[in-house]
Amino acid sequence: WGEAGDAMAAHCGDIAGLLRIGAVTTAEYLLPPLLLEFVREHPQVKVKLQIGNRADVVNQLASQDIDLAIMGRPPSELKTISAAFAKHPMAFVAAPSHPLMTTPKPGLAALNQANLLVRERGSGTRTTVEQMFKDAGVSLTIGSEMSSNEAIKQMCAAGFGVAFLSLHTCRLELDAGLLQLLPLDNNPVEREWFVMHLASRQ
Repeated sequence: WGEAGDAMAAHCGDIAGLLRIGAVTTAEYLLPPLLLEFVREHPQVKVKLQIGNRADVVNQLASQDIDLAIMGRPPSELKTISAAFAKHPMAFVAAPSHPLMTTPKPGLAALNQANLLVRERGSGTRTTVEQMFKDAGVSLTIGSEMSSNEAIKQMCAAGFGVAFLSLHTCRLELDAGLLQLLPLDNNPVEREWFVMHLASRQ
């Protein structure tokens, strides 16, 4: 009934109701200004934002617990209508004092000896780094696995290892000089952010 009322209001030109958005954890650094602009334009819309890893968001979309999903790539296991809406740079970073910072053009294999800090399985950045190593024909050795971008940033800035992170998550640390991009080829890599909904739902 609620959805029917929202549809009737939209037909009359009034955009109102509840918009349920699921976003991967990395997107929480990107979304606030976009959502602020949206609710200013549509003050009758209430936004419910749920944050989780990629697997969580895909499950929420499949079970129709959310209306829109925001992640790095559309899930192949669901029929969705999706659109790219923003660039998503990701990079290997480390503390400025890390030995690899002075190594001329280290390769991916060198990262296996540097305690590589990555997100847990099911995370989009984890999937991306695994695919990068696979495409390069280099075996991947995980140093430490963490479920929090904040934990990875703090451990990396303290010199605990090298991290692969979305640059959206560590812009302040890079600007403050706490982290730096490693001198690798093709670092950062650029992907895209997608917004999507189930093809079976309007």
